[in-house]
Amino acid sequence: MQLVYGFLLALILEVYIHRVPSNKRIVQVMVVYVCIALVLILLLWYGIPKLILWYQQITIDIPSLFLIVKEWIPDDWLLSVPSMVVEKTSSMMESVKQLGFIFTCAIFVSFDLESITKYIKLDTNFIKTADSIIFQYTKGVLLDLILLYLVFSILLFIFQFPESFIVAAILALSNLFPIFGPLFGFVVFVLLCLMTYPQFPFLLVILVFVFQQIESNWIQPFIFKKVMHLKPIVTLISLFICGSLFGIFGMLFSPIIAGVVQLIIRSFVFSKRNKTVGSWEDVWYNFED
Repeated sequence: MQLVYGFLLALILEVYIHRVPSNKRIVQVMVVYVCIALVLILLLWYGIPKLILWYQQITIDIPSLFLIVKEWIPDDWLLSVPSMVVEKTSSMMESVKQLGFIFTCAIFVSFDLESITKYIKLDTNFIKTADSIIFQYTKGVLLDLILLYLVFSILLFIFQFPESFIVAAILALSNLFPIFGPLFGFVVFVLLCLMTYPQFPFLLVILVFVFQQIESNWIQPFIFKKVMHLKPIVTLISLFICGSLFGIFGMLFSPIIAGVVQLIIRSFVFSKRNKTVGSWEDVWYNFED
């Protein structure tokens, strides 16, 4: 199954590979994969150990944070927290190994993808539509994440928040999830504030919350030209499937995968109804028409 996942990853990344300005296939492939590898290495080398330490610290501080409602919390639940930490940490490490194997498989598939698909008859109209739409969607998501990360990093740096760049990444990535994502990121941020500052930084918390609302209601619609109403059931199914297959990392990127799946389906239906290559407006928010 990991070989299959590697093949699917190679197909998704193909929308970027053939856009690299080079005539040599090996150069195009390596540029895309090296860029992704650098981001993953930074995340794993610097971010993951910090996340594990914070997770352990939060679970250790849970009894003190919940003293007010301690009488409603079962004692056996509090005693099971340490074992839960060990279990989740080992699960995360296993997910890292699986992703490494999938990533390696995808590299080799990308090198020979043209040869593999040479004799497969494909709907050209569908392929061109899906290629264009997926590229525009993932580019928009990337721009949105970069903007969120920069703003949160600046805010946290001004207020001298420890490990501000990692916390900014958590807040930015949590905004990928519709409805509950920003709330989850905000709750984690508040818990970290309680653990970090001797006096609670109300101004910082208010600024973070306000920018989350601005991003959801104004910035994202501006980037995508209209609010992208992902079907809740598709997002939920994607969360469960990606979480079961790839653990925490699968859950992290499940909204992007859900968006890509919907775009592929809409591109396919559009190509069957029309003889022209669909645009972003046709496939995304004029699809029902």
